[in-house]
Amino acid sequence: MEEVERLLSGSIILFNNSVQEILNSGSLLVQQARAADCRGLVSVLLEGPPNTGKTALAAEIAKSSEFPFIKLVTPEDMVGYSETAKCALLRKVGQNKRTTKNYPNTL
Repeated sequence: MEEVERLLSGSIILFNNSVQEILNSGSLLVQQARAADCRGLVSVLLEGPPNTGKTALAAEIAKSSEFPFIKLVTPEDMVGYSETAKCALLRKVGQNKRTTKNYPNTL
């Protein structure tokens, strides 16, 4: 959780409806991941221009989920990686989650 806190140095500013809609959608995804009949990972991709708060929104959703196992992969974590290596890293994180039974994760 320390990793997530690092990304939330400030607070999320709800400057328009889109920000709240993203947080609401994230909350629905968290509920889906908690559902007893959920099979596999629940995934979401936040897309947009650099420095617009995508990582902060992902961190806020992860924090509010209160899941005990959270791995947040940021663009900075991927600097210098080839596209193949980026895919391999995300796959590895997903596989590590599968060995930690009963803990949903957030990527």
